[in-house]
Amino acid sequence: MLSQTGQPLPCADLWLGNAKATSELQQAQIVVQLGSSLTGKRLLQWQASCEPEEYWIVDDIEGRLDPAHHRGRRLIANIADWLELHPAEKRQPWCVEIPRLAEQAMQAVIACRDALAKRNWRIASATICLNRGNCLLVTAWWYV
Repeated sequence: MLSQTGQPLPCADLWLGNAKATSELQQAQIVVQLGSSLTGKRLLQWQASCEPEEYWIVDDIEGRLDPAHHRGRRLIANIADWLELHPAEKRQPWCVEIPRLAEQAMQAVIACRDALAKRNWRIASATICLNRGNCLLVTAWWYV
């Protein structure tokens, strides 16, 4: 769901608030947490309340990493090495609502951001340019 190397399912804090998403996640039989640093209020709430048959944590940091104390496995290993030794198997997707909800959430964020940028641009140009005569305003958005 969340990754520091890219977001295959962006805006998790938004779509995790949707009942369809949490219902779909309840079907998970196994949860594999790669790494020790989960962030996001809703993700941490979901982590604390999820009840899969197995909960695995893969990380090379020793010590307790699951504040919810799920029953499962603690695998102390380099994540890249572990993934190379355990490639994913091709199967039919069991989760179909979450990708759709993630896309909707991302589109809503983009629309809000663009509307806010236009509003701020109008306010800035009206305030700065009209009061001072000539001016140059430059703005940029970084798309990921």
